[in-house]
Amino acid sequence: MEMLSKLDSKYKIDTDNREKLFEKLVDSIENCRLCPEMECRAKVLSENNGNIYSNVLFVAEAPGRLGADRTMIPLFGDQSGVNFQKLIDTIGWTREDFFITNAVLCNPRDEKGNNATPSKELLRNCSIYLEILISIMQPEYIITLGQKALESLRTLYDIDISLKRDVRKMLNWNGYNLIPLYHTSPRAMMHRNFYNQLADFYWIHNNVKIKAKTWEKLKEVQLKKRVSKVDSIQTKLQKLVLEILGQTNQLTEFKLTKLLYLIDYNSLRERGKLVTNSYYIRSYNGPIPVGLDKQLEQLYHQGMVSKKGKLVYLKSKDVDNTFKSDEREIINKVLNTYTFKSDEEIKTSAYLTAPMKRILRAEKKDNSSMLHKPVFSEEDFIKL
Repeated sequence: MEMLSKLDSKYKIDTDNREKLFEKLVDSIENCRLCPEMECRAKVLSENNGNIYSNVLFVAEAPGRLGADRTMIPLFGDQSGVNFQKLIDTIGWTREDFFITNAVLCNPRDEKGNNATPSKELLRNCSIYLEILISIMQPEYIITLGQKALESLRTLYDIDISLKRDVRKMLNWNGYNLIPLYHTSPRAMMHRNFYNQLADFYWIHNNVKIKAKTWEKLKEVQLKKRVSKVDSIQTKLQKLVLEILGQTNQLTEFKLTKLLYLIDYNSLRERGKLVTNSYYIRSYNGPIPVGLDKQLEQLYHQGMVSKKGKLVYLKSKDVDNTFKSDEREIINKVLNTYTFKSDEEIKTSAYLTAPMKRILRAEKKDNSSMLHKPVFSEEDFIKL
């Protein structure tokens, strides 16, 4: 690779000595004085960023004032971090599986002290550190999160990429597999909602085979333990599970999945959005929300839910699930209609919904399986 060859001669990059090179890079960044206004800011690059022996490198925008600037862990501690953690949890990845850095390594702020969008000058100043990091890691995949991350790569090696046009595509960037995604910040969610970002990450799961060698330093900093605190934040899907079990006492896991789907389906029809923001796929037994197994497991560990045989039931009565009035109206209507139906009857009801009928027609027409394919499509969100 042209960039790697250039850096090999310029910086004597030797990936067999990856850890020492990384330590030197961190030390250089700690002593960086390229941006006078950022000299006193935290410089977020360390073992807290993840595994330098991974084949996957995420590049985000910049540390958030309430996130990495405070926690020293990229995309962790603020709402952007919560969103990112939920997305990687859904596809079964952990922070020890990959490495994540930022286009700008310090938190840029405006005159009021709020987060600011990184300027071209800041991107240019930090680009050398990104260049060296890429050459040390030599990742198989580079996944950018947001427009500024893409701009930082273009600073190093120009390429005609548009986030809107090329999102969720595998592109060749200087010999690396580049996958542009939207950022996980609340502002970015206005342009690509949580449902679509779940689809993006599920696509990543299907198309990127993650590989990472064990790095002992990650155990020393207890990265896995530190980020696991996010598990205590209940997702909307978990809250709905608790609400359903609170009203029904106990259910088979099969029926629970169908009630979740029917609630979200009816919410989409009536409100134009899902209650849970879950990503549903076609399974052998109909639609299921991706990641439900892991989210149920978290509820088991929290002592909120228990299981006996095939039955799932609410264990703790200390549940505070606040749903909006229109959400609660749909939840109650679905539960009143379907709770006392048999598993077979409720399965039939799920299969008679428009998205599942569309899938069944496609399977029959093409004589192929739609197993693990998305249940909802863009047209389900448009036809309102």
